[in-house]
Amino acid sequence: MTKFELILLITWLLFTLVCLLFCLEARLRYQSKRGIDAEADFGGRYKYFVQTIYANEQPVGYELLLREADPTTGKWHLPANVAAFPLSMVIAAVEEVTPRLTEQTKQLGLNLTVTQLTDFRAGYFFSWLLGVTGRVEIDIEIGAQELLAANPVQRWVIRRLMTSQRGKRLKFTIEDVDSSRQQYRKLRPFLAATDYLKFNATAFNKSANHWIDVTLAQWQRRLADYEVEPIVGKVEEEGQMALADQLKIDYRQGYGYGKPRDLAE
Repeated sequence: MTKFELILLITWLLFTLVCLLFCLEARLRYQSKRGIDAEADFGGRYKYFVQTIYANEQPVGYELLLREADPTTGKWHLPANVAAFPLSMVIAAVEEVTPRLTEQTKQLGLNLTVTQLTDFRAGYFFSWLLGVTGRVEIDIEIGAQELLAANPVQRWVIRRLMTSQRGKRLKFTIEDVDSSRQQYRKLRPFLAATDYLKFNATAFNKSANHWIDVTLAQWQRRLADYEVEPIVGKVEEEGQMALADQLKIDYRQGYGYGKPRDLAE
């Protein structure tokens, strides 16, 4: 065996070993991973509610909102941590709401976590979602804080996913955006792959001790460069409605327009 052949053999053996290690690691990670299939401890603990989305003061769709039961009071509240919430239960909620979509329903909003969006089956999930919802526009929402807290690899995977899936009746929304300049700088790399930015209306309430770095009007002007449409969420007061009117922001959501309702209703 020549020296060159020996080098090729060693290279092939090393490459094969690395591939085997990657496969082993992926298998172990898949078997130990919660958040997609495992439904243990989730039965009866979580439930989906729906909140109406308004455009030009007319209902145009619904957002599915996950709620967690308080074991002491029995009341439903925002979950403390849904990073491990199984995607199979998201599928069950979509299957429950789909038959109730009417001709007037143009949008269906769905919140997904970083764990769910970075799962290797996310693409298959989107294909299934588009198949069962017909003509309705699907808005995939991810929280701004959760997105920015993700590690660099997760952010890269999510941005790549958003870029590849857009235009297939899928829209991507970053929600709960505030009025800080820091958040604007951090979210800017995602804007080219984003369709909507949903702002937390309460984050733009002026007060003596609350300084607004970026106003809603400034956000609106910057978003125009990326063709991103603003949504005002968590609208509760007339002043917030008036601000949205003044800025001609059509899409609104919040208790001021209606509280979330039990999906079963």
